[in-house]
Order: sequence, then structure tokens, then C-alpha cells
Amino acid sequence: VTEFIAPAYARTASIALGEAEHLEYLEAVRRGAPHSELLARAEDWCLEPTELRLRRLCRQAECLALRLGKAPLEVRVESNGVRMDAEGWLEVWSSLPHLVRNAVDHGVESAAERAAAGKREPAQIALRTQLTAQEFSIEIEDTGRGVDWSAVERSAQRRGLVCRTREELEAALVADGVSTREAAGLYSGRGVGTAVVAAAVRSSGGTIDVASVAGQGTRFRMSW
Repeated sequence: VTEFIAPAYARTASIALGEAEHLEYLEAVRRGAPHSELLARAEDWCLEPTELRLRRLCRQAECLALRLGKAPLEVRVESNGVRMDAEGWLEVWSSLPHLVRNAVDHGVESAAERAAAGKREPAQIALRTQLTAQEFSIEIEDTGRGVDWSAVERSAQRRGLVCRTREELEAALVADGVSTREAAGLYSGRGVGTAVVAAAVRSSGGTIDVASVAGQGTRFRMSW
């Protein structure tokens, strides 16, 4: 993790500090936290909150849901207070709108479709970052219809890809040119979106995994 999350100092010309972080810092000062802890927190402020990037993806998801007639859509942002070196992660962040578009266009059903499927609650998308001692991860999860694995297999076979196991199917899902759509739509279906994300993640030393249940939804998880 330390290879990618800079312990460095100023990376931005300004500092974004949320109210919750400010209050937590004041509380640490009041309880007499060690100088080293206070210094580490203050140095972290020079890194970019992932909240900013996730909020941007949130707005994109909400706008696309309106255009596609899939509102209301509830989008949850769970940054968990993570901060990152913005400059080192530009390629990854710039690729993630592909997954958001896929989630809204492919995964999320219209309100009528959800009602017919017995789903009474609005569709939801969760945008999440987490940082532990072992890894950093980004997740994009929806409560939509799930991946059409039969369509993935047909598309992959047309491109000469082997799909005998679930692992091979999941690999095909993020392969260049594979799509669950027979024809490209305005926002997705060209078979390049997930491949772009996978390339960005792998080039930065990470891995990408997908978990999907028919009728319940899909989660893409990228970890380093």
C-alpha cells in the first residue's frame, strides 16, 4: 500500500477538509493526542479525499439514470475517510466512469422492471473506498439485474476466448471487445469499458474482481 499512497507532503494547491475530519482533529487535540499522531493527520490533509472522486461518480450516475428513465436511483458514497495521492491515481479514477455507466445502463432496471421483479425499493449503487493495513480497494456495486453470463460467453466465443469455468468467464467480462449487448448503445455496449478499467488497474499493480448474482446485482472490486 505504501508504494501507492504517498507519505509525501503537498500534492495539491489547496486542502479539502470535511467537517467530520475537522471535528475529529479538534477532539484529538483536546484529549492530548501525541504530537506524532497530530502531525500525521495534518500531513494527510495534503492528500486528496477519495470522497471528492466518489461524489463526481455519484453525480454522473444520477444524471445518467435520469437520461435513461431509470430514476429514482439511490447512490451511496462510502469514502471511509480515505485520502490518496491524486496525481498517482489519475488513470484509475478516469477509467471508473465506464463502470458507472455499465452499472446504470446494463445493471439497473427501470422502476417498472423492478416492480415486475418484486423489487419494491429504488435501485441502489454504492461507491466505496477502503484502506486497511493490507490493502486499498475501490468498489462499485449495484442492486440491478446482475451480469448476463450467457451473453458474456457468446461474445467471448465470437472472439476466440475460452470460457469453460467461472474464472474464465469473469476474465472474459473485462476483456477487450466483449459485451453483453448485441449492439452498442449511446452510453455503453461497445465492449471497451470494463477492459479500459482492467488495464488501468493492472498497470498500477492492482487486481479487479467481479461478483454477480442474477436478479440481485453486481459488484466490481479493484484492490491494491
